Amino acid sequence: MSNVHGMNDLRANDPPARGGRGGGSGPEGPNGGGGGGFSSGGLFGGMDGVQEKSPRDEHYFDMWRYTFCPNFSVLSFTFLICVAQLLIFIGEMWHTLKNTDSLNEKFFLGIQLQTLQVFGMRMPWLIKEGYQLQRLFLPTFLHFGFSHLVINLLAQMIIGFMVESTMGTLRYSFFWLLVAFTSNLFGATVTSDYAIGSDPLILGTFAALFGCFVVYWNRIGQSFGMKMCMVIILVLLLVITALLLTQAAAQYKEYANTYHLAVPDTFGYLGGFLFGFLASLAFLPPGDPRQANRETRKHEQVVRAVGGVLAAIMIIILLVVFFAAVKPTKYWYLEGVKLL
Repeated sequence: MSNVHGMNDLRANDPPARGGRGGGSGPEGPNGGGGGGFSSGGLFGGMDGVQEKSPRDEHYFDMWRYTFCPNFSVLSFTFLICVAQLLIFIGEMWHTLKNTDSLNEKFFLGIQLQTLQVFGMRMPWLIKEGYQLQRLFLPTFLHFGFSHLVINLLAQMIIGFMVESTMGTLRYSFFWLLVAFTSNLFGATVTSDYAIGSDPLILGTFAALFGCFVVYWNRIGQSFGMKMCMVIILVLLLVITALLLTQAAAQYKEYANTYHLAVPDTFGYLGGFLFGFLASLAFLPPGDPRQANRETRKHEQVVRAVGGVLAAIMIIILLVVFFAAVKPTKYWYLEGVKLL
């Protein structure tokens, strides 16, 4: 009977669980980065297979949480923002029913344009002529209908928790606000079409995953081939995400052309992705200096500085071009619509 072992005996012989930044092979780890402990799981928010509960104690909702949002927390910025978007959507429905007596039939539980105008739709001519700068933030909280809202909330939670757990709540909150502002500013600079939705923000958050690879490249404890495979997988996921967003919007093309709506908000997507990538380089926190050699520390410092400078330059150029050179077209404006 001395050769009979239980699961606890097997666990005792297992190597230590992979963590995030704390473990590793020291300053002279693999790839010269001294960050052998920075696994791909630790890079994307600790999704390295380590669970808080035993599988025997795990219930149905835990299964979904560990699969898609292993770092889920009701106190996280990502969750609070999603709740805010849900509450605002309820307010949109109330305003639509109160002022128009019917929902927008073009979308499932759709919101009328009058309501979207009142709640802060991105209308470039109003931003410039009326200096309604809130329309560079508020469109991120608005959605055309319930399906639009649900898809965006799911994407934000899956990607947002990954980035927030790596970046930190405070850094991520500033990053989120800047991406929301700049993606709408980019869209308003390039096109006069009206737009709403958190879609550009999703692309900006997705771009931060690429930023993680650039900043922490020397700390990821895999071979070069494995790193490139992970990058290729990210690219494929990005393409799939973009195709899903554009395909979902294709059925509303005629309606969008009639009312000059950016559906899909292509230039918002582009602005969100470009700025999200640059800003993430600056907002991602530095790794543990004790787990990196001089070359790795210098690489991170340079990358973060370059990302911050280029992100600031992008915002300045967009502000100057929009307010000094762009002449947005006024397509429509519904008079006499009030919030209450």
